[in-house]
Amino acid sequence: MAKAKAATSTSKTPAPSPDTDNGPDGFTAVPIRRAGPSRAMPPVSAALNVKGDLVLVFSPAFMAEHVSQAEVQVSWSPARLLRLAAATGSGARKIRSRPSCPGAGELRLSALSLADLENFPALDRKRRALGMSAADGTVLIDFAAEADGHA
Repeated sequence: MAKAKAATSTSKTPAPSPDTDNGPDGFTAVPIRRAGPSRAMPPVSAALNVKGDLVLVFSPAFMAEHVSQAEVQVSWSPARLLRLAAATGSGARKIRSRPSCPGAGELRLSALSLADLENFPALDRKRRALGMSAADGTVLIDFAAEADGHA
């Protein structure tokens, strides 16, 4: 059995530069910046998850401006518009917080409820931005048109 040598370090620590300002504990404060540019998040985007459920993702700016409550009434029109209005009655859907983006919201619509829709657009698992308009406390999400400036 070979004996392990004792580990000794003979490396010299470099002398501090006169240009750096060391704090009282001997460490130098180094500013850290984000490596890449921040991505703009579209107001509303949609995709299908693994189960086939429709997942709508709302940006933090959209949530602050248009969604004042945590529950909305969802209705689907033949013109491929999804209508979100203030919750009334028993069909309210809860907008959940999105864990990967603070302030963003997420609404999941079951694949079973989507199967009954005649004009439901073909979506895949790739998230895409959607066109939307808001008036009188109601938000219309257009699945036929993509949002301007977002792919």
